[in-house]
Amino acid sequence: MRGSAEAVAACWVETEYHAYHHVQPGEAIVRACQRAAADRLGRVFAAQHHVSCRVMAEIETRADRLTLPSADELPLIGELLALWDDLSATAQRPVVGWLNHCAGLDDVRRVLLRTGSQS
Repeated sequence: MRGSAEAVAACWVETEYHAYHHVQPGEAIVRACQRAAADRLGRVFAAQHHVSCRVMAEIETRADRLTLPSADELPLIGELLALWDDLSATAQRPVVGWLNHCAGLDDVRRVLLRTGSQS
């Protein structure tokens, strides 16, 4: 699941940078968005299915917030990451909602193949 969330986040970043005619995003920005998306989706998934996850507890607070692009700079990414930032507001909603919001399975597959991720 983590690999899919990271692939979706990479699609968001690339699409939004392209839409706003920015240069390609740096690796640090892409990675921060990928980690934030995977962390937030993982927390919601664990809460929704009432499972405990040691890894989720360890990543409750990450420094990625400092490197995420601002909502003013990339509003779509800011909005989508904010959807999953408040665990109490999102735990009862379908996890796949944001996956369908901006990325198709072909987009996810393309990023996974390009990055060599098998997860």
